[in-house]
Amino acid sequence: MNDLLQVPHSGDLQLRDWDNLAWQNAPVAILDHLCSGELAPPSRRCDARLLWTNSALLVRFDCRQDEPVVATEKPDLSCKTLDLFNRDVVEIFIAPQDLLTRRYYEFEAAPNGEWLDLMLHRDSENEPYQPDWNWISGMTTAARSDDKNTIIVMRIPWRSIGRMPRKGEEWRANLFRCAGAPQSYLSWQVTNAPGFHVPERFGRLRFV
Repeated sequence: MNDLLQVPHSGDLQLRDWDNLAWQNAPVAILDHLCSGELAPPSRRCDARLLWTNSALLVRFDCRQDEPVVATEKPDLSCKTLDLFNRDVVEIFIAPQDLLTRRYYEFEAAPNGEWLDLMLHRDSENEPYQPDWNWISGMTTAARSDDKNTIIVMRIPWRSIGRMPRKGEEWRANLFRCAGAPQSYLSWQVTNAPGFHVPERFGRLRFV
């Protein structure tokens, strides 16, 4: 499984530029395996693409949607939803190369517009990562669905991470989808564990 994804620069791309050709030309990360390494059901697989601008990282998930969406009927979009990962959701974990040993960032978005962001940090490599639930990134999300597909896009401003990448630089990351009832846990780079939080299994993003 290839652990490197090229992330092209794309001018002033906006959150809801669904049909922008830049998305069609972006390399694809295929999420077709469960975290355990087993193949996921075809009805729950998805593709992810990443693009970056001078102000933000944009992450797009194109998800198969052959079954009803598992989501809250009356979402509160004014604040983060702390238990979002218990329903249908897509996620990215990301860390600049020089920060992975100390912290990484988690971003989630759901088909109904709900979102969650948090920072995971530790003081030394011998300690477990601790979540900072109060951290606010300024991320925004957009989603649209039909009978067979759900598209979810996140916009993550660079200021939330502390800096913009340089061209040619590689950052560590992983991409995930929680889907269905009962839930399937899909990942780009398999974690060989029940959950997602395995930083040593992160893949690489190369900004080009």
